[in-house]
Amino acid sequence: LFIITIFLQRYHAIPFAGQFEKYDHGMVDSLGADYDYDSIMHYGPRAFSRNGQPTLVPKIPVSIGQRLNFSTLDIFKINKLYNCSLHQ
Repeated sequence: LFIITIFLQRYHAIPFAGQFEKYDHGMVDSLGADYDYDSIMHYGPRAFSRNGQPTLVPKIPVSIGQRLNFSTLDIFKINKLYNCSLHQ
């Protein structure tokens, strides 16, 4: 299941390509949450672009790359990872 298309040829610097290495499903623990397009950790659509063209294109029409607040799923995963009550 591919969620985002990555255009490596548009990167400003090839060393950043390692930031987008694909891992097997068994190596990633999503803590039971869906893919989080709105995560504070998600790169924006033109991350590391050398020509202003998008480097990350979601397969569905959603916005990516906000840096203002934790998303609802960010908070859910942090609470789950650290065994915190969701109602404190």
